[in-house]
Amino acid sequence: MDMPKSGNHVENVNRLLPPLREDLAIVAGPADSLDGRPTWIIHDAVRHRFYRIGARELRILDAWDGGVSVQTLQRRLHGEDDKRSSNVEIGEIVAMVAFLEQNQLTQSLKISSALARKRGWLQNLLTYYLFFRIPLCTPDSFLQRLLPWTRFFYSSWSVSLHWLLFLIVWFMTMRQWDRFVGTVPEVFDTRGAVYLTLAMLLAQVVHELGHALMAKRFGVKVPTMGVAFLVMWPVLYTELSEVWKLSSRQQRLAIAKAGIKAELGLAVWATLLWNLWPDGEFREALFFLASTTWIMTLMVNASPFMRFDGYFILSDGLNIPNLHARAFAMGQWWLRQRLLGVTLPPPEPWRRGMRRFLIFFAMATWIYRLSLFVTIALMVYHFFFKLLGLFLLIFELAWFVVRPIFNELRGWGTIMKGQSWGAMVPRLAGWLLAAMVMVFYPWPVTVEMAAILRPERLLQVYPPQEGRVAEVRIQPGSEVKQGALMLRLVAPALELQLELSQAKTTVLQHRLELGSTTMENLENQASVTQQLAQELVRLEGLKQQHDKLAMTAPMLGRVVMVMDHLREGDWVGTGQPLLQLASPNWQVHGYVGEADLQKIIPGTTGRFYSLTVELPMVEVKLDSLAMADSKEVDLRELASVDQGPIPSRRTPDGQVRAEVPIYRSVLSLVGETPEGLDRVHQGTVLIVGGRESAWRRFFKWTTALWIRESSF
Repeated sequence: MDMPKSGNHVENVNRLLPPLREDLAIVAGPADSLDGRPTWIIHDAVRHRFYRIGARELRILDAWDGGVSVQTLQRRLHGEDDKRSSNVEIGEIVAMVAFLEQNQLTQSLKISSALARKRGWLQNLLTYYLFFRIPLCTPDSFLQRLLPWTRFFYSSWSVSLHWLLFLIVWFMTMRQWDRFVGTVPEVFDTRGAVYLTLAMLLAQVVHELGHALMAKRFGVKVPTMGVAFLVMWPVLYTELSEVWKLSSRQQRLAIAKAGIKAELGLAVWATLLWNLWPDGEFREALFFLASTTWIMTLMVNASPFMRFDGYFILSDGLNIPNLHARAFAMGQWWLRQRLLGVTLPPPEPWRRGMRRFLIFFAMATWIYRLSLFVTIALMVYHFFFKLLGLFLLIFELAWFVVRPIFNELRGWGTIMKGQSWGAMVPRLAGWLLAAMVMVFYPWPVTVEMAAILRPERLLQVYPPQEGRVAEVRIQPGSEVKQGALMLRLVAPALELQLELSQAKTTVLQHRLELGSTTMENLENQASVTQQLAQELVRLEGLKQQHDKLAMTAPMLGRVVMVMDHLREGDWVGTGQPLLQLASPNWQVHGYVGEADLQKIIPGTTGRFYSLTVELPMVEVKLDSLAMADSKEVDLRELASVDQGPIPSRRTPDGQVRAEVPIYRSVLSLVGETPEGLDRVHQGTVLIVGGRESAWRRFFKWTTALWIRESSF
C-alpha cells in the first residue's frame, strides 16, 4: 500500500484516530508480486471495493482504537512483544489514517464526505453523464442454476473444438475475403443498422455471461448486472468486485479472460455460419455478428489502456494489482527526473526490465487517454445544443486534460522546494524554450485531403444494339490503340433488314433500267426513282449500324473492366456495359477543406496514399484548386452517404450536397504511372503547405468556434 508523506510532527502525534466502519472485513489475499510476502484485503461490502494491505498495515489495524491519539497507538505497538512492529513510525500511522479516510473506510468521514459532496455537486453534475450505471437485475441465483448446463464450455474438449473451428473458419473466409469485406456497403442501410444493434447486444450479453459464469464457477458472488452509459453510449456490465477475494491469481485471470473467450467463440460460430449459409437477410445478420464481435473484442475489450478486460488480464498476468496507479507513479518519477534534473527515490523497487515496461506502459496509456478525452470532449460538443455544447467542451478539456497537467506542475513545485536551483534552472529554461518553439514557431503545415486516383478519361463501352458476341479480342489489362478491334457482335435482325433492303434496292434499280415508252410507265418511273433514293438512304444507315457491330477502341488506353463471363456466343443488350476503357494518363481528384484553402497553391507537390495496400505511395502535383465552394459532391466515392469521409446528405432530387465547405482540386502524377493500375483508388493526399504556428492555428480555431457557436 502506498503511504502519503506525513505533515507537521506535533500535529500528527496528537491527532485522534477516527473509528473504523463496523461493516468492513479483512480476508487473506495473494502473495505480493515484488517479494512474495503475504497480503490481506480490506473488503468494503457497501461500496463493493477491495484494498490490499501488507503485514505492517495489518498490525496497525489490529491495534486500532478509535478516539486515541496517534502517539498512543504507536506506544501500544511498541509495547507488544512483536519485533515486526517495533519500528512502526508516526508517519506510517498518519499515512494509514489518510488512506482510510481517502477511501471512506472510517466513520468520521460521514460529515466530511457530505461536505465534499455539497462542495462538488457542480462537478458531479458536469461529469456524471460521462459515465453512470443502472443496475437491472440480481443474477446470482440464476447463474447458479445455469452453471451446470455450461460445464462443457470449460472443458479441454471445448477449447480444442474452438481452435479447430477457428482454423477452418480462417481458411474458408480467406477464400472469399473480398466478398466478406464487400458486404459492408451492401447492407449499410436501416435494416443493417438494426442488425448491427442486435449483433452488438447479443455479443455484449454473451461477453458478460462469460465473466459471470466463470466467477460463479469459482464461488464468487455476482450481486448485480446492468447497463452502464459511456458518454451516453449504453454497454452492459457485471459487478465482479468480489473477485479480489480469490487468493488464486490464475482464477482471477480466468475470470478476466472469460468475457473475451466467450465473445471470440461467438464470433467463430457466426463466421462459420456466414460461410455456409446462402445469401439472404440471415446471412447479413451473421456478417454483422461476426465482424462486430471480432472488432469489439480486439479493439475495445482487449485494450489495457482503460479498465476493460485487457487491463485486468495484464494486471493479473503480471501479478501487479492497481497496475495503472503503480505504472503512473513510475511514469511520474521518470518524467520528473528527466525534466527537473533531480534524483528521486523510485516509488517501488522494481527490477530494471519491469521498471522500463511500467514507464513505457504509463506513457502509452497517457497518450491513449489524451486522445480519448479529446474525442469525448468533441462528442459532447456535438451531442448537445450550441451554447451548452461549447461550455461542456471547455469544461471536459479543462477537467480531464488541463487539471492533471496543473496538478503535476504543482507537484513539481513541492519537489523543487528542497532542491538546489543551480542545477534545475538551466534544464527548466531549456524545456521552456523548447515548448515555446513548439507552440510559437511557424512550422510547415501538412494539408490532408480526401481524394480518388482515376484515369483522366474513363469510358464505359456499351453495345450499339442487342446482339450475339461473335469475337472477343480483349481482356482486363489489355492495351489497345485507337481504332483497334475489341469486340465483334452479330445482330441477326439487323442482318435480315440489311438483306431485305439490298434486295429491294436491286429490284428498284432493275425497274429503272428496263424503262418504257408508254405514258403509264413514264409516270411510274418518277415514283420508282424516289423510292430508290429513300431505300439507298435506309441501306446506308443499316450498313453504318452493321459496321458499328465491329466495336473498336475510341481512344488509346487500357481495358480496366470486362463484363463478367463475357465470351463468344453470349447475348448482350443495349443497357449492359461490356467493358471500361481508361486513358493512359491518370489524375487525382479531391476536395480541400475551407481551413486549408489558403495553405496550398498550385504547383505544390504531395503524396497520394491509397486505402488499399496493393497500391504504393504516388507522388502528385497540385494542378488546379477551385476558389468557389463545391456545393455538390460530384466525386460520389468521397461522400459520407456512400461511406466516404466528406459529411454530406442526399437531397430529394437525388443530388449529394456537402455539409461543410469544400473546394475541388485536381492533381497530376509526378513521374511514371504505377504498374498495374486497373481501377479507381480512394485514398488521401498529403501536401506540405505554408508555415503556421500551433498557437495561431489554435487561436483561429477557437475564434471561429466561438463566433459560430455563440451566434443564435
